Amino acid sequence: MGTATILSETLFGRTRGAILAVLYGHIGESFYLRQLSRRTGISLGPVQREIRQLLDAGLVTKQTLGTQTLYSANQASPVFQEMRSLVAKTVGVHDTLLEALTPLKKNIKLALVSG
Repeated sequence: MGTATILSETLFGRTRGAILAVLYGHIGESFYLRQLSRRTGISLGPVQREIRQLLDAGLVTKQTLGTQTLYSANQASPVFQEMRSLVAKTVGVHDTLLEALTPLKKNIKLALVSG
């Protein structure tokens, strides 16, 4: 198990880390609970509990449009930049790399990540 994995599990836990990776990996975008559940592969109940705690901590914002509720990273939080940096260095690495390398998938035989 790598240092980033151990650090992310220690700081965030699996569910919280997965949610933060989505929200802080897509700044300016908003997600429904079901979208977060699908993207993270985590059941709706645990996602709801984590979102509630992240809202209470001020790390996530909630916007209601009619009957729909959207969640996003709280850019006004005093710790926004630090959280964004921590997420990028730990739980957000996978999504960022996958997104960047997917167009080159046919040409890649081996990819190594260091640092």
